[in-house]
Amino acid sequence: RNGSYLVIRQLAQDVGGFREQLDEQARQVCRQPDVINPHNGNLHRTREWLAAKMLGRWRDGSSLVDHPFHPAFRTGSAAVARNDFLYKDADPQGLRCPFGSHVRRSFPRDSLAQTDPVELSVSNRHRLLRRGRPYLADDGNTAQGTLFMCFNADLERQFEFVQQTWVGSPVFHGLEREPDAFAMHHGDAVPDRQRFTIPGRNASLELCPVKRYVTVRGGGYFFMPGRHALWFLAGSAFAGSDAKRALPPAC
Repeated sequence: RNGSYLVIRQLAQDVGGFREQLDEQARQVCRQPDVINPHNGNLHRTREWLAAKMLGRWRDGSSLVDHPFHPAFRTGSAAVARNDFLYKDADPQGLRCPFGSHVRRSFPRDSLAQTDPVELSVSNRHRLLRRGRPYLADDGNTAQGTLFMCFNADLERQFEFVQQTWVGSPVFHGLEREPDAFAMHHGDAVPDRQRFTIPGRNASLELCPVKRYVTVRGGGYFFMPGRHALWFLAGSAFAGSDAKRALPPAC
């Protein structure tokens, strides 16, 4: 009330290590012609396909629900304009966007309760207004990771719930020993035995081991006061001033 909570996290990212893992996983998949792989023999396209499966989107932001085999947009703004997809009817078995992918975990939309018509409204109660930006090394050129920021009305119901119950849980959506591949919290899973499952019509493809390449370096919770809270904090110094009268009514 009269403000919002801001979460900030400094997330170090070992991009080189993650890419090496993708390359090794792609080589293993390409050596097995009987496993799921729409790009048999093409190492680069298989690597991009695996990365998209783990995240739930292609690099251009297009969703796997609408575009399961290849990216579709030239700009990120085009992907934002097509962000109103749902899971329950379009991808109930996770054949396009795996249950364990980062975007499906962080906002499952209507997919958790397949028969519950109010599931989307329940998921919406946990949504975040978030933004991220890279932070650089001392040389000012080399990206070291992401500075994550999000606004919440309720830290426990929104940010902490998403992190603990959806993103960090190794048993999310019926999975076992499978936390988010991009998560910072691994719960009770054994780090060297974590896996990622890509569902298939005849059989699933299991990537194992999946290692962690994101580390929390710091962060904090902050209260961002609204207009009425600022008036209260300013007290008599602000009461009746021309600046206060010039402000429009509070929403």
